[in-house]
Amino acid sequence: QKRQKQTLYFDEAILGIFYLKDGKQLGAKRYSVETQDAVGILDNNQFMGGVYDDALVSDILASIMGGEGITYFLDDSYVDARVSGYLPICTKRVALQQLAFAIGALVDTSYDRQLYIYPQQTEVIGEFTARDIFLGLTLEHSDIITGIRLYAHSYDPGTETAQLYKGNLTGTTKVELSEPYHGLSITGGTLGDHGANYAYITGTGGEVVLNGIKYNHSTVSMLKENPKITQNKNIAEVKEATLVTGSNAQAVLDRVYDYYSNNESSFRATINDQELGNRVNVATGIKGTMTGNITKLDFRFSRRKITAEVTVK
Repeated sequence: QKRQKQTLYFDEAILGIFYLKDGKQLGAKRYSVETQDAVGILDNNQFMGGVYDDALVSDILASIMGGEGITYFLDDSYVDARVSGYLPICTKRVALQQLAFAIGALVDTSYDRQLYIYPQQTEVIGEFTARDIFLGLTLEHSDIITGIRLYAHSYDPGTETAQLYKGNLTGTTKVELSEPYHGLSITGGTLGDHGANYAYITGTGGEVVLNGIKYNHSTVSMLKENPKITQNKNIAEVKEATLVTGSNAQAVLDRVYDYYSNNESSFRATINDQELGNRVNVATGIKGTMTGNITKLDFRFSRRKITAEVTVK
């Protein structure tokens, strides 16, 4: 059955909870099964977004996860966290990504967590020793990012009225908006459930006109550069993070700058108790011991142990 819940174990330990996406029978006792985690489920469903003014992160998260039947956990450090800004009509996965980016959170579905949102670890809690790592560790040196330009957004209620729908209408239809509006009004019909990005309207055969008032959208750019580099600059831009406003822009800018300032190492290793997101020490054999967070674990299984292609940032 599509979306049938499946749990993956190794040696009686839960490695993850997944949902059936597709499958086929290859023989009498052989099946090929493709699954996805809770975040994959969210990629299939639409979120209607909205304009937020000092809204609780927990409330926005509840609206994103509403109706999905997926257990989720928000770390206590975000209980009182608030954000402002805007989310367009998008998939629930994109909405969750925007929210996590704005507050600096990791979204984790590994092991027995169905969906867990928590801050990036800053303390080292594990390691990969030379004995754990197979031959072939590489250090990635992509184009060096010398600075970050981040755009902070603001959405203020304006006064300019726009026509959003006009036509003869029988029954109920949903109008989706490409930008946010407030103060919706209707003539010739009935306005039902509505938000900044959508409205349900009902007509009885005559002409229906839906109007709304635009939000004034403005942006301010912030730049953080490596002061040691004066030539051959490579500035990365973050433009579409619409939950980044003046209140959280500096914290977001610092996080993104730190992320791009770090190198990335990839290697194959034996997995003991290391988990995705852990901050670990890695014996590189090239540049001594490096410290970073695990961003990828691509598991391989044998009878007695788990190995993985590991990426540490």
